[in-house]
Parts: sequence; C-alpha cells; structure tokens
Amino acid sequence: MQGIYQQNRNAEGSIIAYSIVKEGASDFGALQAAGPNDAIIGVNGEIAASSTDPVDVIRLGPAFLTAGGTITRGDRLTSDANGKAVTASESIVQTAVVGAAAGNVTVTGIKTTDTLISVLRLDRDSTAANINETSLTGEFTISAADTINNTGGTNTTGDVLIVAYRRNDRVIAIAEQSAVSGDIFRAFVTGR
Repeated sequence: MQGIYQQNRNAEGSIIAYSIVKEGASDFGALQAAGPNDAIIGVNGEIAASSTDPVDVIRLGPAFLTAGGTITRGDRLTSDANGKAVTASESIVQTAVVGAAAGNVTVTGIKTTDTLISVLRLDRDSTAANINETSLTGEFTISAADTINNTGGTNTTGDVLIVAYRRNDRVIAIAEQSAVSGDIFRAFVTGR
C-alpha cells in the first residue's frame, strides 16, 4: 500500500516515478521538485507523468522514493535537483556584514525560508578602542532573498552586524530503509 492520503493533481511537466513533487503554477498543478527549498507537497507513485497527465500525489503515509544519494534509515528527507530523495540538512550560518541606515541590509545567501537567529551590532567608539555589542535581533526580519530589514529601527551605519540564521531544508518524508543513489526505497511521507 502506498499512502494514507493521496491527492489527484495535474502534471505541469514531466514527473518521474518515485520522485518528490512540488506545487505547480496553477491550482491543483504539480511539478517534479528541483531542490530542498521548493514548495514540496508529496511523492509521485510508480507511474511517471507527462505534462497535463493526472498524477496521484501521496501527501501522507508510506511511499517508495528514488534515492539521490546515500540514505540511512531514520533520515529526514528532502529533494535534490532531480526530484530524488536526499538527506535534509539543518545548519547554522553566521556572517559579518557592514551596517547601514535603518531599512534593508544585504546579507548574501540568506533566504526567506531561513530562520533568523540573531543580529548583533558591534559599535566602535570614536577612538576604536572600545567595542560595544548590542542585540538588534528584535528589530530585524528576513524580507527577501539576500536581505534583512529593520525599517524604522536603529541606524547601524559604520558598524558591523553579526548575523546568524538557520538554513532549513523542507522535509517531506522519513526514511524507513537505507539506500544508495538510484535505489528505490520505502519512506513515510509526513506532509508539510
């Protein structure tokens, strides 16, 4: 048996069998996922689909997937660039950026799917002999790719900001079997 809950969708492109599926452009549309930050919705079963074909997307329950790398039983799974299952990652990224007037501040690499952990301001006095550290985390949000924003907040021109954020892959399933690249293996689709 595959899936406790399946939803019929319309393929908006080619979707290989046993692949991870994301939201399509239209209502009830589906596309093969192309990475861990896609709007992943489930898993395609054993029948490949072409554009405009109906596709049954497994949204919850047991399903078979194609491994895109080494999988260990119990791994949290997400999509690689080809809709195949790979181990999801969670990492903490920390970077230093130049402060600016209140508003948009460029943080290269940050994504809207990331979670902002902290923004620390390193403020040097006029002699540069003393550095004061202030948390401005409550002022900032991730407003766009490569951008954090504190409109109406503290002017940090001339300061350094230490920005820490969590990179979260979207998880679609938990591996019930170990596998290597190319294997078809069993997983439990957890939905989102």
